[in-house]
Amino acid sequence: MGWATGTVPTKGRLYAPTGRNPSGDRPDLLGVLLSTIGMAAVVYAIISGPEHGWTSARVLLTAFTGAAVPTGGLLAAVLLRRAGRGQSAQADPAATAA
Repeated sequence: MGWATGTVPTKGRLYAPTGRNPSGDRPDLLGVLLSTIGMAAVVYAIISGPEHGWTSARVLLTAFTGAAVPTGGLLAAVLLRRAGRGQSAQADPAATAA
């Protein structure tokens, strides 16, 4: 039961990890911002769908924005991380040759 809650019983006491990152990295504020914008756009599209019609430009554009903003942020983060490691963002032609 302790494993399911993230606690470990040791000698009559419960050990719960503090949840702090020992390396002290800063939180990803840009990721938080992009995911908040995306989630708010999707929720707005779902809420306004019955009122404006599911195929209206307002609802479709908002839903697309809600999906594209976090996806674009994730893609940019992956490409920037690869560029920081000196890896090319393009596919290796030798690896894709059949």
